[in-house]
Amino acid sequence: MIILSMFTNMLLYIISIIACTVSATLYIRFSFRRTGKLYRMVSALLCSFLFYTVFEMFVTFFTQLEIPVGLFYILTTLSDVAYFCVVASWISVIIVISGNPYIINAKGFAIYTAIYGFCVDGLNLLVKFIPDVMPVGQQAASSIMLYFNVTFDITVILITLGFVLYGALKIKGDKPQRWTIFLSACLTVYMIYITNWDVISCKDVVPNNILFSSFDPAHILYLIVCGLTLYMIARKDSVRTDYYMPTAFGIDAEHIGDFSQVGREYKLTSREIEVAMAVCKGMSNPQIAKTLYISESTVKQHLSHIYKKMDVKSRYELIKKCSF
Repeated sequence: MIILSMFTNMLLYIISIIACTVSATLYIRFSFRRTGKLYRMVSALLCSFLFYTVFEMFVTFFTQLEIPVGLFYILTTLSDVAYFCVVASWISVIIVISGNPYIINAKGFAIYTAIYGFCVDGLNLLVKFIPDVMPVGQQAASSIMLYFNVTFDITVILITLGFVLYGALKIKGDKPQRWTIFLSACLTVYMIYITNWDVISCKDVVPNNILFSSFDPAHILYLIVCGLTLYMIARKDSVRTDYYMPTAFGIDAEHIGDFSQVGREYKLTSREIEVAMAVCKGMSNPQIAKTLYISESTVKQHLSHIYKKMDVKSRYELIKKCSF
């Protein structure tokens, strides 16, 4: 954590909240009519960032005031819940972008995160409010919470390192793997930091007023991710529009229709059929150009003609229209 003045803390939190609100609103606005795991997970990640930042700001602000202990721990618990949502949705985004659901199952990890959060926050609230029901002392309870925290942190680190390795092996000719490596590496570094902070906080090395009033540097990372999201929206980058994996958007590749029939129905040329087939395989414009030995500008021209003939406005709509 970064120890800053109250004014600086609040200013940084307000900037984070504004950035999260703008990026989440714009992303959801531009992806509102789209379906599939990627859009849902990115939207969930941005919204989780926003809620976590809001609750952290309230915790920081109320630390400086005399408020009921119960209200304070309600806010910290809500902040923890938002943090769990951030980690779970972050992992889910990485899974979808990587195209590899075999390293970890998103639903399984979400359940694991929920169990971990229930155990840690439940134990913490019991220690604070009804310690008499605890079969162990406060020191032992802190050790148990430390064990849960470190176990969860190490699990996330191992998962993200696995995705970093997978992305590095698959990065050649596969642009989305750059995002896989970047998002995984950021989460790895952050969880290493969190592991260190969990050890410090559970051992009561620092006073609670400093513990709760400090600024979590993760919010700086959130600002970077929000900035990249806005960049994707402005530039229509691969994660938003230029790269589609049918299975990532709820379309089974086996149900893509007969392209000769599609070509006859919409009067597509043989080259346009080839481009449409490549799009339905999840290929980006550079990949299509390389495969068909044509320029990227030619690919864009063919896509423009295909969109017009098939009355669609995006790759997703094209894939959906070709699926039966």
